[in-house]
Amino acid sequence: MLQFVLWLRSPSGAIYGYKEELRSLCRLDLALCHGNRESRPQRQRTARKRRSCNQYGAIWQLVDTGLYLVRVAGAWSLGKWRRRMKEDGMPVSIVVGGQFGSEGKGKTALEIVRRDCTTIAAVRVGGTNSGHTAIARNGKRYALRQLPAACVDCSVKAILPAGCYIDVRIFREEVRRLGLGPDQVAVSPMARVITDQHKSWERDADLGRAIGSTQSGTGAAVMAMTARGAAQFSLQSVQAEEVPELQDYLADTGLELRRMLNAGRRVVVEGTQGFGLSLLQGGFWPKATSRDTTSAAFLAEAGLSPLDVDDVTLVIRCHPIRVAGDSGPLPGQTSWEQIADEAGITENIEELTTVTARLRRVGRFDPQIVRRAIQANQPTRIVLNHLDYVDPKVRDRSLTAKARAFVEIVEEAIGRRVDWLGIGPGQMMNRQPACVLT
Repeated sequence: MLQFVLWLRSPSGAIYGYKEELRSLCRLDLALCHGNRESRPQRQRTARKRRSCNQYGAIWQLVDTGLYLVRVAGAWSLGKWRRRMKEDGMPVSIVVGGQFGSEGKGKTALEIVRRDCTTIAAVRVGGTNSGHTAIARNGKRYALRQLPAACVDCSVKAILPAGCYIDVRIFREEVRRLGLGPDQVAVSPMARVITDQHKSWERDADLGRAIGSTQSGTGAAVMAMTARGAAQFSLQSVQAEEVPELQDYLADTGLELRRMLNAGRRVVVEGTQGFGLSLLQGGFWPKATSRDTTSAAFLAEAGLSPLDVDDVTLVIRCHPIRVAGDSGPLPGQTSWEQIADEAGITENIEELTTVTARLRRVGRFDPQIVRRAIQANQPTRIVLNHLDYVDPKVRDRSLTAKARAFVEIVEEAIGRRVDWLGIGPGQMMNRQPACVLT
């Protein structure tokens, strides 16, 4: 008789463990089916377990062995149970972009949340000068500029730490759209607020024309914070604790995150923009954003320690993009029409920026920027998104010969294996496919 602990997550986010005894591994799927001899309370409990498994996934921990089985997307995977030990690191995942933004970081962060049922919170750092898109389980598409896209299923708590720049109007609108209450969102009192003064300053400085800025006020808010109230500097910095509309959401996010991690729960830090836009490391200054965009910077903005991290996920896309205008060089720049023709796509695949709704520029895959992003971030996982722009047939979750060849070219060029593949809106699969179509 095999003894298991079945770990499931409730809709409220709580983790529950159920002791189970099975005669063989073949009965794992049957364990969540009603038995003829079950009483009504037993049947109700089995139904709750089955719904939780279908919605969030399940982890079967094999007692006294250190092994576990996890069920994701209808398939079982075997792994070794990671105990919360200092040498292993705490359960923090950081999602970082490896090109110029819009790589699919929000979609990837959501995928991590769905695959790991111990995840309790998603952290969004930075400001509203970029948008993250994700598709919730109900099929609704969300493009969020303030809250983490990883929280669209309303299964994890949204955290806006001290390293966050908040546009109050956008914040309140996104909270309303997702139907989140104060118990599901936490804002650090030390987070900075983007004011109308900051937005006006960026418009007057004509940063949109000069560097392709979204003119969201994020950069000006960063400047005001670092000026620290200097007498000769006109921009004023405002903290979240000074804003009445944010009072219900204020919390010590550093303490809250620490308690979550000490309890062994996973936290996902959803970084913004891409490595090539980093103010420090990107190499394209002044055509850059106002912050560093590496995993180390995101971790500092979240208020966490490097010892907390056990997963750094670097997200790239098959055809990198840059925002419209004079936003900086894009090696191998081409057109959306050319990409569609080569892939045999008949529909319009043009992409507009989330913030300004302007047509994105698109280019050929450039391994150089990705290699530098790998060097700076040392990812434990690499995700390649928009593979359906190479061959739309991959949306059927089968890796075609054409798509496989492209992936192998990318892997050879960057010197690393790709772990996950983005194959369409809201769709992700492991690098090892179930089958290959010719």
